[in-house]
Amino acid sequence: MSRWRAAMLLVLALLAALPAAGQQAAAGTSALLARLQELDILDPWMQREVLQAAHSLVQSSGRFSGVQVNDFPRPGWLSIYIVDSERIDDDTILFDGPPAVRRAHLSAGAWTHSDSGTILLDSAYWRRLTAATVLTQLRSPRPLPQALATVDAQGLAAMRRYWDEPAFRDAEPPVRRAALLMQGVLGYVLAHEIGHVGQPMSQSDRAAKTAPRFQGELDRARASGCDTFRHPEDEARRQAEREADLVAGHLVGRLCLAGEDGRLRHQATALGASWYFTATLSDRVTAMAVARDRTPFIADSAVKLLGPELLRSVQARQRGTSIGRVVALAFPSSHPPDVERMEAFERQLGASPCGSAGLSLANGSELEDVRVQMCRSLGAPR
Repeated sequence: MSRWRAAMLLVLALLAALPAAGQQAAAGTSALLARLQELDILDPWMQREVLQAAHSLVQSSGRFSGVQVNDFPRPGWLSIYIVDSERIDDDTILFDGPPAVRRAHLSAGAWTHSDSGTILLDSAYWRRLTAATVLTQLRSPRPLPQALATVDAQGLAAMRRYWDEPAFRDAEPPVRRAALLMQGVLGYVLAHEIGHVGQPMSQSDRAAKTAPRFQGELDRARASGCDTFRHPEDEARRQAEREADLVAGHLVGRLCLAGEDGRLRHQATALGASWYFTATLSDRVTAMAVARDRTPFIADSAVKLLGPELLRSVQARQRGTSIGRVVALAFPSSHPPDVERMEAFERQLGASPCGSAGLSLANGSELEDVRVQMCRSLGAPR
């Protein structure tokens, strides 16, 4: 059996596992909605754009009767809720699992409750990326890593004019380009999260782990992102992410078949996937740069990436951030390396009805080299 045929059989099996109409799923979503309302963290920001991005994917999947955003759940529908993580503390439990869901679960912009088919989007994450994307299109600054760091240094409130909905819907060409790009990013992330719907919870979340011995807290945290030191239990979580990526590639690879604007939506979503991964890799390098015990290699790389003045501004704003949390963002043990995911996504698009988008992986590979060098600097555990 060819590798492509085996991948397609897996995708079909994963899609078949997505929940159909059922009272149990709706009840789970209702309980989650009640909790979000209790915490008062539901956010209407960009609700229309989220619904537009999700609608085509739901049609492409053929597994849901419809999709709703920030509304009451319906049996057989995909439910999406936009929440503002800035309104909650790190220890606040959003959903009493398993697993118990906290703010950290939203660090990549989204999280899915697989049993009920419910997706949470973090508006704070998306405001930040939207503002940075507008900055790149205005060329102030152009590179995405610097734009993200600029938003971090000044804060979301100070950057409101770049993410506020009325301004974001401006007719000027740079803003229109940013809007199209962000619609693509949303489409890719939602396609990936749909891939998590119906997945069984990974047992690795509960499994006890025996870590290699390192001298300091930073080395222990860094090791979670290096293949040499990773816990065997993490592979189950990584495999779940790979399977969700397969579903995402299948859905995005069929967008060109849906409606008159299908080809444009496919191209925008494929480009959005590349933009999302570039943003993720940029954040990983920046996260390593603000760690108190960063290595000279990481310090030099961060200066080249951001420039000394911008780097100092970001470090000053995040000075109180704990080492473990910073490096957990830089080296997530739960996901395969970003460049590996980008390459797999591009290969899958190439064999899809819509075809490859011809994405460049050069920027991602350059940033991934920084992560690899960090892993090599650890040496052997004692």
